[in-house]
Amino acid sequence: MSEARRDLPWAETTTLRLRSRRSVVPVILVALIVLSSVPALGLEIIVVRHAQKAADSIWDAHGSFRPLTAKGLTCSERFAEQMGDHQIERVLSTATMRTLHTAATIVEHAAPGIEIESYGNLETLKATVSERHASEGRTAAAVLIVGHSNTVVETILALRPDLETCKDRYGLDSMSDARYGDVWYVQLEGESCEGIEYKPLGESDGIDCRTP
Repeated sequence: MSEARRDLPWAETTTLRLRSRRSVVPVILVALIVLSSVPALGLEIIVVRHAQKAADSIWDAHGSFRPLTAKGLTCSERFAEQMGDHQIERVLSTATMRTLHTAATIVEHAAPGIEIESYGNLETLKATVSERHASEGRTAAAVLIVGHSNTVVETILALRPDLETCKDRYGLDSMSDARYGDVWYVQLEGESCEGIEYKPLGESDGIDCRTP
């Protein structure tokens, strides 16, 4: 007890203690109210199609090994720039050269040190994502999924079936082999067509990442 406090009469000292305790109570109540109003952050799924692939006929007999073009590498870096503010903690890719190369470029620039995991089919992917989601608490973690023109829409709708009724609003109505540069940010716990953001790459420095 300080010298100033020791000199106070007993009654006045008690009053000070009570006032001190009363001042703490409102602060605690406010903190509890704020915490209870913050929603538990669910798992975010980031879905992209691989960047531009080589069209040379030499690769026709070896489709899985078809690489990215120079433009594809540049656009993969732009994917990473866009995802810079997202906490990517897991990266899943199909086992082809173009998806793995896209994923590796994104990891290098936006999620250093994260290991790239390959998945074979949609059921395996759903099980992996569900397992990851079950382990999440109040975090802002994200899982990046890199696929193909014939898998990305199917993947999103499998994880969020409610988006089927509004897929035209988010670029999910069709996906051609000539379309690149799409990025979807999907909250796994979203519903009623909410909790999804569609952010295709735009043109920059004379390079349009959405065209072949």
